[in-house]
Amino acid sequence: MPKVTFILGLSGSGKTHLSEQLKRETGAEIFANLLSDDSGLSALIERLRHGEDGIVDEVRFCLPAYREQSHSSDKQRRPGRTFGYKPPVTPSLYLPRQC
Repeated sequence: MPKVTFILGLSGSGKTHLSEQLKRETGAEIFANLLSDDSGLSALIERLRHGEDGIVDEVRFCLPAYREQSHSSDKQRRPGRTFGYKPPVTPSLYLPRQC
């Protein structure tokens, strides 16, 4: 089953660095700013349909409301899907506790 890994963190926290590292290790495609780009979401869904992993690099997933909305919507459409989260590489003094 394909896996979507969400990279959480604010600007400058190391999301891009970690995303690129995971891409090299797994071959998964990176989808940045997914919530503001409908074409990115369509491309991620298509990739998952082909059994390929994806990495979502999205600052807004630091907020629990965005994560919960995404999970509940996806679980209804595709039961059994799993989600993985990676912490930021460099903790920031300004990083919300939710991240």
